[in-house]
Amino acid sequence: MNNVKEGLTKPRDIPIQELYQLQGLDAAARLQMFFELVEQCSSSDATRIQIAKGRVSSELAILIHNYQTNQKIETRAALRNLFQTEFATEVSIDRAWQELESMGYDWGESPQAFTHRFICQHAVIATEFPNERLPNRDKIIKRKLWYGLPPESRERLEEFLDEGYPLKKFMDRHEHERQLLEERHTPRVNI
Repeated sequence: MNNVKEGLTKPRDIPIQELYQLQGLDAAARLQMFFELVEQCSSSDATRIQIAKGRVSSELAILIHNYQTNQKIETRAALRNLFQTEFATEVSIDRAWQELESMGYDWGESPQAFTHRFICQHAVIATEFPNERLPNRDKIIKRKLWYGLPPESRERLEEFLDEGYPLKKFMDRHEHERQLLEERHTPRVNI
């Protein structure tokens, strides 16, 4: 039994699903969240399909319409199955981890922005593979942030890579170092 009251979510509260969002590791998670929100709007399958058609990009709405017309997609389950079949691909833990490992950091980017992206991607993998033991997330983030700095900055931060040193404090030190780099690399205009 669903704990969420029907009608609590309004169709306008559901983010529009764009075609480009349905690729990569998080496609399955995006679809699951999308359909959970659609299901909270109504108990009628016909209404759910109409809501889903209204909360997707035009390309996806055309796909739904085409399948409604030609394949007789009339139930929410059939629509969900269509999207999962077409867009949610099975990914091995090795491939998922390789995609996460390929994320790189450059000191021109905010360390917080990079960290947030990494944490979200890590959560996708942890959700997709709940029985897998994943490496220490914070340690990996610190390493990636550290490698994204020039060698002279890395020397000053190396002692803070220790696992016992909190990520937030490391990010503060990293941001301080990054600001120094920006000051050194920003051309000055004499007035």
